[in-house]
Amino acid sequence: MFIINSIKRTLFQVDTRILGIFRILFGSVLFFDLMNRLSVIHLFYTNKSILPTSYVLSTPYKVLPFTLLPAFNQSWEVYLFLTIGFISCIFFILGYKTKLMQLIASIVVLSFHNKVTTLENGGDMVVNNFIIWALFLPLGVSYSIDSLILSLKEKIENNPFEINNYRNNTVKLHSLAYFSCLFQISMIYFFNFKTKSGDTWTELTSLHYFFELDSFLTPAGYWAKDFFPHNFKSILTRLTLLIEMSVPFLIFIPIFTKYIRTICFVVLLGFHLSIGTLMSIGTFSWIMIAVDSLLLSSMNISMVKYLLIRLHRTPITLIYDSDCGLCHYIVRIIKRLDTFKKITIYGNEWKNSIDPKYELIRTQSILVFDNTNPKKIYSRHFAFFNLIGRLPFGFLISWVILLPGISHLINFIYKKIADNRAKISLKLGLSECGISQENIGTLPEKRIKYKFFKFSKKVILSIIILTLLIANIQRSLVVNDPYKSDFKIKETNIGRKVLNYLRMKQNWKMFAPSVLKNDVILVTDVTTIKNEKIDPLTGEQPLDIDDIDFQKDDINYGQFVRKFMKRSVKNNGVSLLNQYEKWLKMPIIDINGVQYSRAKSFKVWKLSQYSSKPGKNLNKVRKKLVLEYPDIEFKGKKIPVKKRKTTKSKVNNKTNRNRALKPLNLKK
Repeated sequence: MFIINSIKRTLFQVDTRILGIFRILFGSVLFFDLMNRLSVIHLFYTNKSILPTSYVLSTPYKVLPFTLLPAFNQSWEVYLFLTIGFISCIFFILGYKTKLMQLIASIVVLSFHNKVTTLENGGDMVVNNFIIWALFLPLGVSYSIDSLILSLKEKIENNPFEINNYRNNTVKLHSLAYFSCLFQISMIYFFNFKTKSGDTWTELTSLHYFFELDSFLTPAGYWAKDFFPHNFKSILTRLTLLIEMSVPFLIFIPIFTKYIRTICFVVLLGFHLSIGTLMSIGTFSWIMIAVDSLLLSSMNISMVKYLLIRLHRTPITLIYDSDCGLCHYIVRIIKRLDTFKKITIYGNEWKNSIDPKYELIRTQSILVFDNTNPKKIYSRHFAFFNLIGRLPFGFLISWVILLPGISHLINFIYKKIADNRAKISLKLGLSECGISQENIGTLPEKRIKYKFFKFSKKVILSIIILTLLIANIQRSLVVNDPYKSDFKIKETNIGRKVLNYLRMKQNWKMFAPSVLKNDVILVTDVTTIKNEKIDPLTGEQPLDIDDIDFQKDDINYGQFVRKFMKRSVKNNGVSLLNQYEKWLKMPIIDINGVQYSRAKSFKVWKLSQYSSKPGKNLNKVRKKLVLEYPDIEFKGKKIPVKKRKTTKSKVNNKTNRNRALKPLNLKK
C-alpha cells in the first residue's frame, strides 16, 4: 500500500498553487507569442500577404490543421482577432473566468500557429502540445480572481477578529492530465537527446557552431562568443547532453521526489535562461521554463514564501471603518491577499491614544501604522503606499502612488468613494455591518452534486487524455531517430489525424542531429515605379550585397522572417519562391504595413556563410541570385523556339494529306 501511495503521489499529485504559477507563466508566454506575431501580420497573415489564404488552402497544405484565421482576411480583421487573443490572455493570467479565457486564448494562438506552419519552430510545437494538455487542468483554483471570489462566498467574516483569523487552505489533487504533462516534458528532453547524434555533438563542437549563427545571436550572444574559451564551450556541450539525458528519468524517481525535481527545475531554469538570453529562437526557452514549473512542489512554495517574508518590510496595522459594508468587503479581500501575514486588522474597536486629530481623519480614510513605531500613523495615499507594499510583490507598483499628480488623483477618488460609501454599499447589496442581510451568520448553500454525472465526466476526460497520450507516444517513436528506423511502429489512423489536426507534433530535433553550420538570409532589392528602394522583409533600405559582414550587420530578423528566408530556398523550395515572386509583383506592403507602388524591378539574393571550424578564419559570404524581374537574360534578343521532333510516320501522313488537298491539273 505504501508503494502504491508513493507512486500515486509521485506521478499524479499536484499542489493547486503550482498550477496557479504555471497558469501565470503559461499565459504570459501565450501573450508574448501573439505580441511577436503582431510585427509580421502584413507579411504572413492577411490576404495581401506573401502567404494569403488561397495559398494556404492549396498545395503544399493538403490537410489544414485547426485554425479560424482563414476567416479573417483583411488587416483590420486580423488585428481584431489578435486583440481578442490579447484580452483573453490577460484575463487568463489574472484567473478571471479562467476556463473560458483559457479556451479563447488557446483558439487564437492555435489559429495563428496552424495557418502558416512554414514559420513554426520547436517552441511553437511545445506551445501547441501544452495548450491541449492544459485544457484538462484546473488552473483557476489558486492565485486567481476566480478563487478569490469563491473564497469570499464560501467563507464570510463578520468582524475584524474573524478576518484576522482567516487562513488559506492548501489544496492538493490527483490528475491524470498532470501526469501527461510530466510525461510530455520527459519526451521532449529524451528525444531531443536521442536525435543529437551528429558530428557537432560527438566532437563536442556544438557550442562553437552555436555561436557562429549570426542570424540567431543576440547582443549577449556576441559577448559570450568572444568571452567563453573553446574548452568551456566543449564542457557546456557535454553538459547539455547530460541534462537532456538525465532529466526524463530523474523526475519520475519515487523517492526524494520533491528534492530531485527541485534540483532539476533549478538546472533547467539556468539552462533555458542561458539559451533564451544568448539566442533568438522564438518561444522555446520561455515555454520550457513555464512547463518546467510543473516540477515544483509545496516545499518550494514554502521556501520562497519564507525568503520573501524575510525580505518584505515590517508588519503593519490597518484601521478601517468596520461599520461600512464596502470597507469591510475590501478589507476581506486584502486579508486574502496578505499571503505573508504582514497585516493586522482593527475596526471601530481601536482606541486612539495618540492624537485626537486622527478621530476625524479615520472617518475619511483608512489608517496604517508600522508595528515597530505605532505613534506614527499614515493616512490617504501614504496609507495605501504602506498597505500595498506589504502584499506579495506589491513593492513593484506601490511607488507609483507617491508620484506627483498620481497621489492627488488617488486622494480625490478615495474621498469621493468615502463620502458615498453608504450609498455604494447599499447598491452592492452590503448592509451596514459589512455583509448582505440574507447572509448574516450563514454560509452559502452548497450546490447539489450529481455524483453520476461527475463520475461520467471524469471517465470521459480520462479516456480522452489516455488516447492523446498513447497517440503522442506512438508519434514520437515513428518520427524520431533512431526508433523510426529501428522499429516498425505504426500509428492508429484516428490518432494520427487528431494529432495532425491539433498540430501536436512530436519530432523533437532542436539543433539535431547537428547544430546548423551556415547562416542564410535573403536580401530583396525592390525598385518601385516611383523609384523607391525597399526591402519589404525588413522595411529598410536593401543591404549592400557587395559589402556585407554577417557579424557587424544586424541580420537577426527574428524567428518568423528567418524561417521564411531559410525555408524558401531550402532544397530549392520552388513553391515558396514562386509565391514570393508573385507577391513582389503586386503593390507592396512591407513588414511595417507601409504601402508602396508596384515594383518596376527587383532582385532577390540568397546570401549564405558557412560557419568556420574551431581556430579557423571566417568563410566568405556566398551570394546567389534566386529571383529577378524583369528577366533580362533574353531582353532584346529573339527567343529561340524549340522545333518539335516528328517521327517518319507523322511526316508521311502530313505529305499524304497535302497531296490529297492539292488541286488536279486538268490540262494534262
